[in-house]
Amino acid sequence: MPDPSLYVGREQTYVKHFFLERYLERVAYIIYSFQSDFVYVDGFSGPWKSAAESYNDTSFSLALKQLRAVRLGQKEGRRKDVTFRCQFVEKDPRAFAELKTTVAGIDDVTIELINGKFEDHIADAVKFVGQSFSLIFIDPTGWTG
Repeated sequence: MPDPSLYVGREQTYVKHFFLERYLERVAYIIYSFQSDFVYVDGFSGPWKSAAESYNDTSFSLALKQLRAVRLGQKEGRRKDVTFRCQFVEKDPRAFAELKTTVAGIDDVTIELINGKFEDHIADAVKFVGQSFSLIFIDPTGWTG
């Protein structure tokens, strides 16, 4: 569980990371009990203020870690192959460039990156999800719309 003292002034990020670490795995196992594909969409991906060069303290990294663990658990425990796909949307050009560089070497997961406002790309998210079960995280920082 994340240390709350590291999130002063970024409480919404703490809640998001808490949820990802505590519940994403559970949700994915439930979905994989009746589906073989899961889609995770993060409408405000960052990275915002990562304290680690590996970005392991970011929401996209936490989600990938949790979903990879579930995929491995499904394969080992039930001998069931499952897939997951991720769509990461980020409007800030600098944060998007960091995100793009960070996920460039990932080849075990289908990842779609979008540089722009999430609300302008809802149709892209719907198309990416298709008929799969999805978890769509919409947690903007400072959004008032």
